[in-house]
Formats: sequence, structure tokens, C-alpha cells
Amino acid sequence: MRLRCLIVALPLLWGRAAAGAAPIPASITIAGGVSLGAYEAGFAYYAVEFLRANAGAAKLALATGASAGSVNSFLALLESCGAAVPDPRQSLFFKAWIPLGLEDLTRPGESPPTAAFSRAAFEAPLELIRTAWTAGLSKDCDFVYGLSVTRLDPRPVWVKAHRLQLPRVEDHFVLRVRGRGFGTPPLLTNYADPRWEGDQSLLPENEDGEVSFPALVDALFASTAFPGAFPPQEVHQCVVRGGDSWSGCPEASARGDLFVDGGVFDNMPIQLAAREAAAGLTVEGERIRWSDRPDLRRRQVPSQMSFAYLSTEVETFPPPARDAEGKEPRSILGVATRVGEAFLESARAKNLLYLYDQDPEFFDRLIIAERHLPAASSPLAAFFGFFETALREFDFTLGMYDARRLGEARVLARLERAGRTGALRLPENLAGDPAGESWQPYHCLSAVLDDPPAAEAACRGEALRDFRIVLQTSIERLWDRCATPDVLKTAFAEDRNCRAAAEGQPPVRVPGVAPLPGDRWRHNKGESDTAYTLRLLADHEFEFKDLGLRPNQAGAAPVLLRERLLAIGRQISRSQPGAQASVVEAAMKLAADQITYVPPRHTAWVLAGRELEAGLSGGFIVERRFIGAVRLHAALQLNNLGSMLSSEHGSPAFSALGGIEVLPASLATSALQPSLIVRGGVLLSAGDGYGSRSCPEPTSTAVGSCSRPALGAGVAATVLERLRVQVLWNYYFPTQAGNVAWWVISPGFGLQWVF
Repeated sequence: MRLRCLIVALPLLWGRAAAGAAPIPASITIAGGVSLGAYEAGFAYYAVEFLRANAGAAKLALATGASAGSVNSFLALLESCGAAVPDPRQSLFFKAWIPLGLEDLTRPGESPPTAAFSRAAFEAPLELIRTAWTAGLSKDCDFVYGLSVTRLDPRPVWVKAHRLQLPRVEDHFVLRVRGRGFGTPPLLTNYADPRWEGDQSLLPENEDGEVSFPALVDALFASTAFPGAFPPQEVHQCVVRGGDSWSGCPEASARGDLFVDGGVFDNMPIQLAAREAAAGLTVEGERIRWSDRPDLRRRQVPSQMSFAYLSTEVETFPPPARDAEGKEPRSILGVATRVGEAFLESARAKNLLYLYDQDPEFFDRLIIAERHLPAASSPLAAFFGFFETALREFDFTLGMYDARRLGEARVLARLERAGRTGALRLPENLAGDPAGESWQPYHCLSAVLDDPPAAEAACRGEALRDFRIVLQTSIERLWDRCATPDVLKTAFAEDRNCRAAAEGQPPVRVPGVAPLPGDRWRHNKGESDTAYTLRLLADHEFEFKDLGLRPNQAGAAPVLLRERLLAIGRQISRSQPGAQASVVEAAMKLAADQITYVPPRHTAWVLAGRELEAGLSGGFIVERRFIGAVRLHAALQLNNLGSMLSSEHGSPAFSALGGIEVLPASLATSALQPSLIVRGGVLLSAGDGYGSRSCPEPTSTAVGSCSRPALGAGVAATVLERLRVQVLWNYYFPTQAGNVAWWVISPGFGLQWVF
């Protein structure tokens, strides 16, 4: 599929392992994924337990990662060195990711001015990792771990005898972990080559050459510091070069620099894994061993080595269509946006592409595994999963399912070729209670996709109600991507569900979830992926427990989620200097409007045109729910401006008007908000003493020459809720014998404020 997508590799030489030879060394690299870290965690949990269940197949000796993947790859190493965890909910993976919701991330007063979220949310999962680390690892546990980071300020690199300076922001830390027995924390050291003349980044070392666990935590925080979401992380480190003067990184020599998410420039550090395997790993008979010091001049990866690369982006169904793809941009902003998107995507994948160009044979070792359903957390740039615990739980289960599909597709065939038919052991079959609550979601998902007759029993029970709904919406999202005959001409048709959708079959039904009427499951034109997903969840009456909504209130979820994002924006903007506060708040509002557009509670405006108008509109509360599409509207106009500012004939007048303003929800977006206005009131003229006496010129056709009742109707449109254009037709009723009816078309243009 797409090269930038998920590439997952598990050992290729299963036939050799099945024949009774020693396990082959394996590496896993996990890319970033924001809240889709829950999906990666489920995949990694199942993969670790799968390798443990099929002992002798492979040994995890190396792991690298970026962003959320740096955490999951480190957890994979820790879990692989420990005892079996038959209950997925008791794994470090589940405990680290599933409780991590928006409420924990957004703690008022704890977020710094440089970030939307608080690091305090990571204290609980960090304590779990610290406890596992302190408990120790077995003495036969020996692995290398690497993670990517990005420097906030480029580090100058001098070449050509200091005549050429190059900026470097991409960086890596590589460490070796050796178990010292249970009850004693592992030995943690930098894994560096003292002879290498190029730069190497090291974490601080004590007198014994050991790196402290807090220093590793700082590096993990740096690798996960997504810009804007989390603050830059200071890491004390040294940049050293090998040679006779090699001294490592004594704590006194380390300097503190700021780092951000490693996924910005190396979201796929598979090249790092290949380099470290070539430099330090040796396989001698049945022995897999790391050299005390790597030799970075070596470039030949051991032939027995197998590599795994896990990301969140490969799918057995087409990606969402991009509105701008293939179209020529029509503005400076459009060009800048397209260039920025392309730059970020290519920067994150560049090292994988470089590796492909330099060593295409290396890619023959990789097996591409695919995600078989859209992840629940993928909308809103993969931040959507933080809104609801059930979404992360679904993605964790989907990761387990995809790991099992990969194992069955690749490993079983190899075992059979080696004469070990039926020898494949699956973690779910080894659990103490495979029918227990922890495995129920997995069995339900597996049955719906692989064994529909068994789905009725597998998905039964109130405990799975919300899981069934998320599964159904994920299936409908897949169907929407695939429901076009053109898919039958692509490789996506190899997926049986995608092919069924392309052939016009209705979406697979999850037992206990009523199908939506007609094509209600289809993506509406102009509907964002976030709004589309929320609509499906609401139509199926998903219970947004984290939002405090009952199933019959699911339709209110988009508004509440939007309010939460706006609240975060307001919270951040209060800590920003000067005009930056407005910019930050506007940016958060654009993000919030991807969920749904909700009119502001109140608006005020000033317009200039035939009249000078100041107005105010606002929604109202019905049963504790804000109604913003139908709004009360009031305006005050100064009429006959010409008579006030010149010798033009006429009487000064003003109008007091009130009525209703309607904002069609289906037409309103964050960029443009059209509205319909109907209002009435009175025009009061100085010519008749503002209605206190008879009109001196009852037959006059000059609008405003005397007081009259007024009625108006028309349209208005606001751009970005700031620039307002309005065109109304006003009618002024005759009130005395001989009066002539007046009518006016009144355009106006001006500014609007929201509050």
C-alpha cells in the first residue's frame, strides 16, 4: 500500500524456528500515533504474548520508537522480559493508555503557556513503568533501546574543517538495558561507539558509567512532546565524538537543551534500528549477543535478524479523499498549506525512504501488516481518542485483532511447511478464562469480522453495548471508503469487507446494533471526518460516559466536545502574550469547528451603509441546552445620515428594531455563517417630534420625514465571525391619510464581535 503507511514486520524465518533451531533476534520499531497509541499498545501487547506463547520462534532484542511509539516500544521490551500477562487489562500497555483521557490532560492551572495539555496526566502510567523497572529484570534480559527526538533549537554541525555550518534538529538516544535479577533495577547505559568520529548524543552518566532512570524518563518525555500539545522538555545530554579524547558523558559535562516530539523529523526510526543491529548485534550459533561497544562503521545487518515496524496508517481500505488533492491552489494560504502538509509528511518518513534508496534488499525482510478497520481515535488528527475511554478501548482491541491476523497469515503457513500443523498457540487460548470480561471485546470483534454465525453469542451482554456501537460505526466508516466500483480495480479489493462494499452489499451488522435507515451511514458532502464519526455514534445512541451523557442525549456530544476544545483554547490564550492570545484562541476555534459549528452565545456588530447600524443577537437556553440557530435580534439605526452631515433635505431619524435571526446549521461553517433576518419596530423622526405630533408633510416620499412602524427582512453573512455583510428590505407603513408607503433596500458592511 502506501509507503508512508504502517509497515509491521515479524520474524521471517519461522520455518527455521519451527524446525527446532534457536530463536532468531527480532527488532520492533513503533512510530508515533497520538491517541492511536492505544491501538499500538494493543498490537504490541498481543505481539509480545504471541511470541511468548510460541517460544523458540523469536527473541526481541532491539526496539526503537518515536513519540507515542517510543513509550510503546519501551513497554514491549519490559513486557517481553517479564512473566506472561494473560489478562490484557492487567498489562502495562492497557494501564498506561486506556485511562489517559482529556480530563487528565487538561488540568486548569497546570498547563504551561507553551502547551495545551499537562504532563501531570502521565504521573500514573509513569509510576507503573517505574514500579516495573524497580522490580528488576531477569539476568538473561539484554536489549538495546533507541528513541528519536527533535531539538527545539538547531545544533550547528561544522564540516569541511569548520568552513561549513549545517543545522541539525533531528537526534537520537540509544541505550542498552541489562537485567540484574529481580529485586534490583536493570543496568542502563549509553550504547555508543568510542571510536566513531561522528557526533553521538548521550545521556548523563555517573562515575560507574550508568544512566539514571530519571534521565531516561526525560528523554521519553522529550520524544512525546508533540508541539503545542505538550511543552518542550529539557534533557541534559552531551554531544560527543569518538577518538583518543573519549570521555563519555559525565554528569558534570552534560548541558540542558529543549527538545520536542521525535516524530516531527523521524517518525519512522527503522533506519536507527538497522544501524544499531549492524553495529552491535552478533548471532553465534544459538547465542544472540550484544557487543559491549557498537562499531558504527559496520553496515551489514545480521542475516538472521528480523525487523518489525509498527505505525497506525496502513489500511486495507482507501484513505479519506482530500478535497484539495489534485487541484491547483487558488490562494497564497492554499499554497502554503499544501507545502506545509507535504513537508511534514515527507520529513516524518524521510529516513525510511533513505533506507529504501540505500538498501532496497533490506525491505525484503519486512512483512506489511494492515489495519482492517478504521480506528476510533483517528479523527481530529488522531486526538479524537482522548475524548472517550470506550474509543481507546476499541482501538486497543483492534490492535490485538490485527496482530493476530498477521500471526495467522504469516506464521501458521510457515509452521505447517515445517511439519508442525496445528502447533500455533494463540494468547487468547492460553488465558485462564478466555471467556472472561477482558477478552470479550476481542472475541466479539473477531467473530463479527471472521465468523458471523458466532457473533450473536460472542457479542452478547450489556457490558459490550458501547463496544458494539463503536465496532458498527467503524464498519460503516470502512463501507463508506470502499463503496465505489473503482475500488474493485485496486488492491483494496483483496479485503473481503472492502470488496463487499464495492459490490454494493450493505454494511456488516453487529448483533445488538440496529442498522441505520437508507444511506444514513454514508459520509455527507462537506462533512469532516470528526463530524461524520460523531454523527454515526449519535445515531446509534452511543453512551458518551466521559461527557456525562445518556444514550438518548448522544446528539449533544458534538456541541459539548466543541465547548471543551474552546475552553482549552481560552485557557491557553489567557497565558499568551499580547496579540498572540487572539491568534491561539482563533486556531483552537478552527479545530473545534471541525467537530461541529455552533453559533456564539452573543454577537454584536456595527455596520455602515445607507444607515449606520449597531446590533446585538443572542441564543437562549431551553432545558439547560443552548439554542444558537434561532436567535433574538435587536438593532438601533441612525437614518438620514446625509441630513445630519450636510445641507441635504430631510429630518434626522432613528429606528429601534427587534426580531429573529436564523442561522441554518447545514450552511454554517467556521469560515462563513449565513443568516436570515426578520425584524420589526419603529422609525422615529425629528420631523414630527419623534411621534409626539402629526407629520408636517404627510405626502412626503422622503424616508424618515416622519415617524412610522417598520418591518424588515433580509440576509446577512459573517466571515470568520468578524466581518459582517447585511442586505435587508425595509418597509415603512403609512399611518395617516395621504401617507405614501416607503420601502428601502439597505446594504451594510462592518465588524462583528462575539462573546
